[in-house]
Amino acid sequence: MIHCLFPSCRVSLPLAGLCLVGLAVAGCASSPAPGQPRGSTATTQATSAADPTRTDALPADAAATATPPATPPATPAPAAPVDAFTINAMIGQINGKPLYASTVLAPLEGQLRAWSSTLSPRDFRMATTRLVGNRLYQIVFDTLFLGEAQRQLTEQERFGLKINLRMNRQELVRRYGAGSEPLADEEMRKKTGKGLEETLDGIRQAILIRKYQNDVIMPKITVSRRDVERYYNEPANYEKYNPKPGRKIRIIRVGTNAQASDVERQLAEGKAFAEVAAVRFNQFNREGGGLMTIKDAKENTIEFVQGDKVFGIEPLNEALLKLKAGQASPRITTGTGRDELHWWVFVEAISEGKHIPLREAQLQIEQQIRGMQYLMLEQRYRKKLFEDAGFDIDLSSENPLGNTDMNKALVEIAITVYGPQAKP
Repeated sequence: MIHCLFPSCRVSLPLAGLCLVGLAVAGCASSPAPGQPRGSTATTQATSAADPTRTDALPADAAATATPPATPPATPAPAAPVDAFTINAMIGQINGKPLYASTVLAPLEGQLRAWSSTLSPRDFRMATTRLVGNRLYQIVFDTLFLGEAQRQLTEQERFGLKINLRMNRQELVRRYGAGSEPLADEEMRKKTGKGLEETLDGIRQAILIRKYQNDVIMPKITVSRRDVERYYNEPANYEKYNPKPGRKIRIIRVGTNAQASDVERQLAEGKAFAEVAAVRFNQFNREGGGLMTIKDAKENTIEFVQGDKVFGIEPLNEALLKLKAGQASPRITTGTGRDELHWWVFVEAISEGKHIPLREAQLQIEQQIRGMQYLMLEQRYRKKLFEDAGFDIDLSSENPLGNTDMNKALVEIAITVYGPQAKP
């Protein structure tokens, strides 16, 4: 277990999933670029060199007093011809530290090579632009976020973090290497997919992120009694907490006596109603096994249909009311001549209506409101973080960094190295 030593950061995190904290605001460390020392990922490139909390960055007596540098804007690399870009190219800087193409692209190599053999050049470019843009966005955000979180630490907290990481290093070396760091690194790579330094970076990120969330974002979240009542009484939410009884219904509808006889034969043989309802001559949602669904006000699909007047044909409603869960009606014939149809109604399940009073739903509602407020504040914080670093970003876009020079350069490199026309 990892225990934060900060009074304001009461967090205990398992070693597994160290990069998944809060609302996935920290990404896992990336593979190093060729020629770079291990642990020099996009995230650590931007912070490790001047980071007093890294156990290998400063001597012990300097760690407690070092002050993180101010954040320079993230800048793209100088313009260069497309054919000059290689997998080892520096495509920009974040917090004054270089970002190499290999840091972004190396973890994506398997997917890019798979696409290269299955997609057209046009589709490859479109898919690669999205994939690379998402990866770049996470790297830039992680670096900016961790830099900001680092600068928020007091001298006492920086010293506490350094001690925390030293204790975790000792524990990992003892657990995986019987006291030997090289052996621990090798065993951890075999068992967890990450080496010793990568794991410690993950621990450090997790602690910094959770502390920053607790100190900066969480205090701004407030939920009043009126907020809870308003949420509970909104029509869609009120129906959720006070659902009416409903039925999950399947239907078979055929147009000829011969088809009707075939349906009756299959049902008599004991075949499941949904299986029989999937036959090609069923005229009612045979792809869905005859399942009847409706849409609510928000266009959500509802399988349990409420009410006793479900159909516009009264004989079907009358048959439905006689059925219990797991029962099917006999054949119901409507119309005459060319309009004659043969129906079967099956009630697969019945949901009971249940009233959940406000006092019982209050805690759950409060948690949901807090979650919504957190997402709003975190989104606002992300936007400011990028804007302060010099990015004009649209967080509503599927690819917020898609129009940046960094992303464009990375896409061209990916197409040159991995694309359909690239040489193996």
